[in-house]
Amino acid sequence: MLRKDGAAISGRVGLITNHTGVARDGVSTLSVLRDELGVDVVALFSPEHGYRGDVAAGDHVGSDTISAIPVHSLYGDTRAPTPEMLDGIDMLVFDIQDIGVRFYTYMSTMKLAMEAAAATRIGFVVLDRPNPLGGVRVEGPVLQPDFESFVGIAPIPLIHGMTAGELAGLLAASLTGAGTGLELEVVKLQGFRRSMLWKDTGLLWNPQSPNIRTARAALAYPAFGLIEGINVNEARGIEDTFERIGAPWIDGEKLAVALSQAELPGVRFRTTSFTPRAITAAPRPKYRDEICYGVAKTITDEACFEAVRTGLTTIKALHPEAFEWVRRGEGYWIDLLLGTDRPRRALDEGMAVDAIVGQEASELARFIEHRRAYLLY
Repeated sequence: MLRKDGAAISGRVGLITNHTGVARDGVSTLSVLRDELGVDVVALFSPEHGYRGDVAAGDHVGSDTISAIPVHSLYGDTRAPTPEMLDGIDMLVFDIQDIGVRFYTYMSTMKLAMEAAAATRIGFVVLDRPNPLGGVRVEGPVLQPDFESFVGIAPIPLIHGMTAGELAGLLAASLTGAGTGLELEVVKLQGFRRSMLWKDTGLLWNPQSPNIRTARAALAYPAFGLIEGINVNEARGIEDTFERIGAPWIDGEKLAVALSQAELPGVRFRTTSFTPRAITAAPRPKYRDEICYGVAKTITDEACFEAVRTGLTTIKALHPEAFEWVRRGEGYWIDLLLGTDRPRRALDEGMAVDAIVGQEASELARFIEHRRAYLLY
């Protein structure tokens, strides 16, 4: 969380933040910097979902004004601060609560902003925050270069187990290696341990986006977030997004039995049905106004829950019934979410999920070794 010692924040500052940028007492980072520390904040930059966090996933985020300060959108056609936006700025400060999943785009925004800061030779400060999934569990696949996108910005695993500050250090090293250089400072967390999940921090949950309303949803997200890659609704259009899945053609009882028999650690399944509606958080849900049948999951042991294995096992249990891979351009959305096409091709070939997870193990081990130099806690 934000320390009120000012760190090395000075000069004319551009603040990259949103509604999650608050101190422990709920006061916004903007207010802390400007009103309590006397920092000259001259521009704000907002990620996906906008400064207020109320824009649906994928929807356009426009420019805004907060307290007479211009807010530049970093989501849409412009995803990195432009030289014009940075004109007259001495330092960028990043303060956004992430959820520790590679295809959640806040860390992509951070990386692109770091590159812009490096290119214009201005400082970059990260106000670190806890990873809600903790700092211990790491799950692949590791992103392959051919599948880099805004939902996969760097060769890191789907669940990386790093804080934003730690990840910034890792990314900065690659920028330095490319000859660009970056003046990076991380304001470290106080009292944080790698074993902590969100519930252990004592912090109040601030909904990260319109569909990540609870810490429970954040834990579920990397598992049922993968369902976005097939023609199944991941509970968009209802309240408990990413905790249920369904489609009109699914036999919920059959699916629940198959998933229970898979004996996935730390999770239970039950049959469910729901009707997705067009709501602010999901204006265009799959199977809008149709009854969807499927399963709801309950995470019973957060420490041993394996999100990627659970997501792939769910898809495997549906295959080869009526599900289809969702296309995105010339490729498949699931490949961009996973950062590789190996799991999709393996599922199509009938490979067991254990084998699919196993084929990613060597690259995952290399990443775990590589990240050691950048861990701060």
